[in-house]
Amino acid sequence: MNIPHWEKWIACADPHGDMADQDAVAAFLKHNAAWKPKHRLLLGDNFDFRPLRRKASAEEQREHLGPDIAAGKQFIIQMRPTRYLLGNHEGRLVRFAQEGSGAVGELAQIGLAEIMACAKSAGATVYPYDKRAGIVKIGKLNFLHGFFVGVTAEQRHANIYGPCLFGHLHRIGEAPVPGLERRTARCIGALCKLDMDYNAHQPSSLAHEHGWAFGVCHKKTGEYVAWQARKVDGKWLVPSDIEEL
Repeated sequence: MNIPHWEKWIACADPHGDMADQDAVAAFLKHNAAWKPKHRLLLGDNFDFRPLRRKASAEEQREHLGPDIAAGKQFIIQMRPTRYLLGNHEGRLVRFAQEGSGAVGELAQIGLAEIMACAKSAGATVYPYDKRAGIVKIGKLNFLHGFFVGVTAEQRHANIYGPCLFGHLHRIGEAPVPGLERRTARCIGALCKLDMDYNAHQPSSLAHEHGWAFGVCHKKTGEYVAWQARKVDGKWLVPSDIEEL
């Protein structure tokens, strides 16, 4: 890329630790290496932590967190994000670390410290899952994990956060909001398995799709271009370079 006023970025969301889809992860890491972005954003839910769900089943509560934490840490090491935005699934561990008592609270604190140390070692700045502090702005584009759900989620994110990219919903979609300036919110897909036990009877999960976003941002004006990576006919077709015409 020989366009000095533009910087490359890439963003992914929702690997979900030991529930990651290995084909999607491998494709993303290959593109990340080829694209060579300055900004690498991991938009949350890098771990699953299903035993910590408020409504976790007895079977889920008996599961060990070790494989989940190991898989999430491995992805951080491989991706080397510059920004890591915690999602609602990481929020489960944060909640136990802050509110848990006895051995449970202590183990949650140890696990959280281990993850933060891994992120720091990879060179990432970590942001909490928070409606204010959990937003990263690069140029005119906001990055976040995501807070709304449902069919109008993209539009609701656009109304609050303007031009933004987020994960959380495991689908690919966008909603432009009319205005004098661009206000399009994009949900960028997921890197986790699309079919899981919890959504086996949820037809709405048929909208889930693997993907990530990438693009460029102008260093002076903040203007940006965002592209969506998605699988078409079993193949990932993504560019590794860009030029100004």
